[in-house]
Amino acid sequence: MAGGAHLGSQSRLSGLADGLKGYRFEIVGLLVACWGLVTLAAMLGLTDGVLIGAFSEGVFAVFGVGAPAIGLALVAIGAALVLHRPLAFRSRRALRVLGLLLIWLACMVAAELAAPSPGWRDSYGGALGYLLGSTLRALAGAPVGWAVALLLAAEGLHLTLHFSWRKVLQTIARALRRSAGNLWALVRLGLSSLSRSVVQAVRQRVSPQPSDRARAEVFISAPPEIAKPADVDGTGEEEAGTEEGAAVEAVDEEPAEEPDEEPLAMPSLDLFDPPQRADGSEDDDAVRATIIEEALASFEIPAKVKDVQRGPAFTRFGLEPGYTEATVNGQKVLRKIRVSKVSSLVEDLELALRASPIRVEAPIPGRPLIGLEVPNTAVSLVRIRELLGAPQFQEWKQPLRLALGKEVSGQAFVVSLSSMPHLLIAGATGTGKSVCISAILTSLLFAYRPSELRLLLVDRKQVELVRYNGVPHLLGRVETTIDGAVALLRWACKEMDDRYTEFANRGVRDLAGYEKLAGVEKLPRIVIVIDELADLMLSAPDDAEKPIARLAQMARATGIHLVLATQRPSVDVVTGMIKTNIPARISFATATQTDSRVILDSVGAEDLIGYGDMLFVSPDSGKLHRLQGTFVSEEETRRLVEFWRRQVGRDERLPVAPWSNMLAEEEDQDEMFDQAVAVAREVSAVSASYLQRRLRVGYPRAANLLGLLEEAGIVGPATGGGRSRPVLQPSEDGDELFDEGELEELVDEDDEA
Repeated sequence: MAGGAHLGSQSRLSGLADGLKGYRFEIVGLLVACWGLVTLAAMLGLTDGVLIGAFSEGVFAVFGVGAPAIGLALVAIGAALVLHRPLAFRSRRALRVLGLLLIWLACMVAAELAAPSPGWRDSYGGALGYLLGSTLRALAGAPVGWAVALLLAAEGLHLTLHFSWRKVLQTIARALRRSAGNLWALVRLGLSSLSRSVVQAVRQRVSPQPSDRARAEVFISAPPEIAKPADVDGTGEEEAGTEEGAAVEAVDEEPAEEPDEEPLAMPSLDLFDPPQRADGSEDDDAVRATIIEEALASFEIPAKVKDVQRGPAFTRFGLEPGYTEATVNGQKVLRKIRVSKVSSLVEDLELALRASPIRVEAPIPGRPLIGLEVPNTAVSLVRIRELLGAPQFQEWKQPLRLALGKEVSGQAFVVSLSSMPHLLIAGATGTGKSVCISAILTSLLFAYRPSELRLLLVDRKQVELVRYNGVPHLLGRVETTIDGAVALLRWACKEMDDRYTEFANRGVRDLAGYEKLAGVEKLPRIVIVIDELADLMLSAPDDAEKPIARLAQMARATGIHLVLATQRPSVDVVTGMIKTNIPARISFATATQTDSRVILDSVGAEDLIGYGDMLFVSPDSGKLHRLQGTFVSEEETRRLVEFWRRQVGRDERLPVAPWSNMLAEEEDQDEMFDQAVAVAREVSAVSASYLQRRLRVGYPRAANLLGLLEEAGIVGPATGGGRSRPVLQPSEDGDELFDEGELEELVDEDDEA
């Protein structure tokens, strides 16, 4: 019996032990955490006792100000055990713990160094702090000890928070450089303003003030930075009479010795990144030429590759078709392979070469060969620097030369905008259209001074062309609104008419003849760049198409040129009137053959590979030229813009556009006011959205017309909390007016709009 009872008690104890085995971490963790809390309480004087007091005093004696960390460490270890967190740290967690340990040691060393009297009993860092701090003080001195403590704390923060001191220092350095740059810019701006004020004061003493009309003409026609002494002398002699000629000549000779300002320096090629090494080899081209010949031979089409031209994006294989034997009237004759047979096997060639798409050019201009344009495995980047430095660009004599890209032969492709005389660019999103516009502007800003070229820029996306704000070539600022773009086009038409009037008075036909005249001020050429034509045409079709069509038809002789870009080459955007007068076009990759026909009047753009691959239609021959467009990075554009800005002085206040007065005039009167009156009298209530739909104008202009109708008493103020206005002077036929229900429906529709 006794033995059985003993065995039963053993089994119960073993069962209890097994039951507690699963809770051993929680039990130990609670004990450790409680011990840590009691230790913290004793250190803070919240509890006392012989055992607890002796323990806390011992901890203080050893660790000093670092003693509370011992209690916190015990609490943390206990919590980890309760939560079943293993104490084997991972690498990141171990680094964090090591960082906390370094910070703790740094605090104890600093506390010992700050102690008023040496000795471990008086040390704020305890015995451990005294050991570390006194050793550093004895070996290297207190300053070195403080430096070591600071380094320990810095490295501890680095390991604990996982950040890089290098990035912190770089951020601080960038902030200091930015602040220094801004300060230097302010100093330069102040000095520039002071020097201009002094020069202006001197000029006012020696020469009469020009009229407002003269100032406007100088702003458009002769920028101040290139004013020549001869022009100043000639103007002064014309305004002076014969009796006072000697006095005026004496006044004019003094500023002639010192020009208004020296001509602006031209940018150098060092502003742009150097070209990269081209990829690919002749061995790859030889292998692909063999594959082409074998693939055609398998379809009984004899042909030989006679020429290979490797370009940046594709390689053109010049294929000479062979002959096939045919029996005619019992005699064997040789017949040349038709081009259509080779063209029909394009898909089979793509399969054999594992390259798509392949474009057929038959024949290659000036050669009896069929061109097979096969995409390269890797596209080589064409840098703008190698085009601007090419002999074709440097030696080009015609005005407004543009570096567009490279031909398949690797030669730079340079054209003249003045001979086009306008350019239309289209392509799907991400194919290189915006980069092409940047290349055009870079070519112009690199080659011409503000006295020779003026820019008018329209950027409806507000992100592509606004970075050119501040260059001296730019008239006003980059327009981003519909009303501003329409006013810009109207001003360009007015400038065109004024130039034609001046040409007629001088007896010349165009700008080239005007420049040959003696004693006339030089007129700069004007380039108008409109990015995203589709948005402008859809928002204000009538207001935009008419001035664009006028400029495209007549502006060539006056030196005004258009560059229009759109990613949607549909017939409602690229209208027949615009296409007829802009024969020079660039097409990047399009989604469909229909888009290719709209922009190029032929197919082919749908087979382009993107990444700057383009087709250019020459206005003189109408032939398609396949090019790899040049690349201009944002950093290169920033350097070029900053180069011009530095020469004229940085001014955050952009100049007032010469067409800004037209925007003010539109607020006072509008040529469509009579049409708006007729539309308003057809209904019982009218809104800006309703006028916009009926008159096909932009919303700002429709809102302006609605305001003019209210001022004229045609409509009243808004009713019912909406934006609709009741018509106060309806038409005589009252049956055509809306009833009360239709009026409420119109108000609700306008509120939803």
